[in-house]
Amino acid sequence: MEGDTLVASARTLGMPADELLASIDRRRRGALQRLDREFGVSSAVIDTLACDAGVDRSPVVPVERRRAAPPDPSPDVSSPDDTAPADGDAVVGTIRPDRPPQPSFPTPTDVADAVRIAADRCTHLVFLPDAHTSAAASEYPDPDRVLADLLALNRLAEAWASGTLGTAMRIAAPEYGLSGYRPGISQTAATTYTADYIRRYGDREIMLGPHLARRVGPANQIMRTYWYVDGAERVVAVGHVGAHLRDAGSST
Repeated sequence: MEGDTLVASARTLGMPADELLASIDRRRRGALQRLDREFGVSSAVIDTLACDAGVDRSPVVPVERRRAAPPDPSPDVSSPDDTAPADGDAVVGTIRPDRPPQPSFPTPTDVADAVRIAADRCTHLVFLPDAHTSAAASEYPDPDRVLADLLALNRLAEAWASGTLGTAMRIAAPEYGLSGYRPGISQTAATTYTADYIRRYGDREIMLGPHLARRVGPANQIMRTYWYVDGAERVVAVGHVGAHLRDAGSST
């Protein structure tokens, strides 16, 4: 029925059905890319919202292939022969061969709670004491976003630690929903405000650098998550989750 409607619409527009489908798919993908770029909404989050709203997010298939394809006897796909989507894309109702289903997590009540939940569940992140202290002082109004970011960072760190990332963290970060990823801090921050970024890690001092920037505006609307990449232990040490630390654009 859907194919007949598309064919009729294509005839009305005077264009092939597959060309109409391709045009629809390009517009949809463009809209999703804008959501990710402008608002930091990851593909996985969009998929969840689309599923809740009853919107089909599966790839567009040409009308001829839809008519010719036999019914799938096992919609819950787990065969290694299936073609997996690109990293960062979730498939509603489908199990990716290379990634197990993500467990459900409790809803955090505040930023400190989000950090506690992440610390209990994230096996590739080490949360330093200052991460909990800064989170407890934070008034950021979206602890769900904080938890989602930490879970995404954990997945990124896991891929990096296992050697399967295939590129630099800063390049892969947007595919994991970390659109506000920054690879380091400014020269002013590192030299003028050095003490803000120094943390005790095991038996040595480290300097936080890579971070995730969320929002601008009043202090209570800003979230910054800073960490240190431990190449020897292959983990990411999170040292601050909260207010913007001082740099060239912020001296308080």
